[in-house]
Amino acid sequence: MIQVEYLLERKPVLLKRGTHRLFAVGTLPAAEPDGVGVVLLPGAATPAFGNSRIWNRVAHEAARAGSAVIQLDYTGAGESGDAEVSFPLGRPLVPDVLAAVRWLRDQSCRSFVLAGTCFGARSALAAGPDVPGLLGAVLLFPPVQMPLPDKAFEEALSRAVRAGVPCHFVYGERDVDHPRFVEFLAQTPAGAHDHVTVEIVPGRLHGIADADAFTAVYESAIRSISALKDRARHVKAVDPTKTHPGVTHATK
Repeated sequence: MIQVEYLLERKPVLLKRGTHRLFAVGTLPAAEPDGVGVVLLPGAATPAFGNSRIWNRVAHEAARAGSAVIQLDYTGAGESGDAEVSFPLGRPLVPDVLAAVRWLRDQSCRSFVLAGTCFGARSALAAGPDVPGLLGAVLLFPPVQMPLPDKAFEEALSRAVRAGVPCHFVYGERDVDHPRFVEFLAQTPAGAHDHVTVEIVPGRLHGIADADAFTAVYESAIRSISALKDRARHVKAVDPTKTHPGVTHATK
């Protein structure tokens, strides 16, 4: 059997975000697009390719599977550095995420996955309820502010749960935020855990500082993105009227 390797189209993009322009990189499948757009969000002040260039690898693999992918430099970071912006955990850059989603809509995507590391995970969690057609969020080692309660984190998670956003959290067992997250979940009402899944892997993931962490983050991201797409296909097969499974409207 002959296997066909489709070439990917990878190009620089300028996103509109109010009066600013954000630099991003889009990766498009050359054939058989599946209509799913994937937003890859790096840590605070980290360039679009992510720590150890992890998002470049994920973008290529996701595009080979049929998805359109976008990676971006946040407002005030990298090639988007025309504005003075800080990165407090309590104020993730939701407008940046939504600008990336708009670009994916222009590429004919109608369903979406948000994936982020560190600050990017907090931004994905906060933006999720504002993305109609969102299949879910892959949240890799988001920081938890101490002392608890981390009100901004709690409010973002609660809003995502109310909107029906599937939230998949991933931590390394040696990540400093792993025990904080466990404590955080223990202090939240049971209903706040709806649509929440948690994956703990050996070692330390935060910072993606070695080959083992790179492999673990890459494999977890690809596996989680694929699982969300498979779930959406199953929902659509059971109920064909749900043409775009996922979040249907924003929840305040």
